[in-house]
Amino acid sequence: LYDRVSGGLSLEVADPDAATLTIPHRTNYFTVYWVRNGRGAFRADDARHPFAASCLLFFTPYQAVRLEPDGGLRVTAVR
Repeated sequence: LYDRVSGGLSLEVADPDAATLTIPHRTNYFTVYWVRNGRGAFRADDARHPFAASCLLFFTPYQAVRLEPDGGLRVTAVR
């Protein structure tokens, strides 16, 4: 799928390095993280919630997000 305006991809599926997800970040698009392996907690804005595989985590644009894994973590991101 391509963005008709910019010509770039309008949908991206990637397996980001879990270490990069531990740094607080904001995006200007909706994001879904499919936690395939691992457990821990995620921070969305000021809230902290536990998670464990296998689950989906949904985030809205401009939401401050950070994952706090308890050990190894495997995540697939859909943006």
